[in-house]
Amino acid sequence: MYGVATGGTSPYTYAYYYKKSTATSWTILGTEYGSAATATLTPAATGTYNIMIKVRDKSGEIVSKSFALTVS
Repeated sequence: MYGVATGGTSPYTYAYYYKKSTATSWTILGTEYGSAATATLTPAATGTYNIMIKVRDKSGEIVSKSFALTVS
C-alpha cells in the first residue's frame, strides 16, 4: 500500500490498518504514525479485507481513506 498526502502542512505521518470484512476490530500494520508512506499486507487467508490509511499532518489533523481488497 502506498499513501500520498496533499494539502495540510508537511511533514506527514502515516498509519495503516486492516481487518477481515467480518471482523469488528482493526489491526495496525507496522508503527502507528510513522514516516513510511508504504506498508505491506500479506493476507493469511482468502476473503475480503478492509484497508484503512490515516495521514496526520504537522498540525495534528488526521484524514483517513479506506477501501476493500478481495483475496482469492
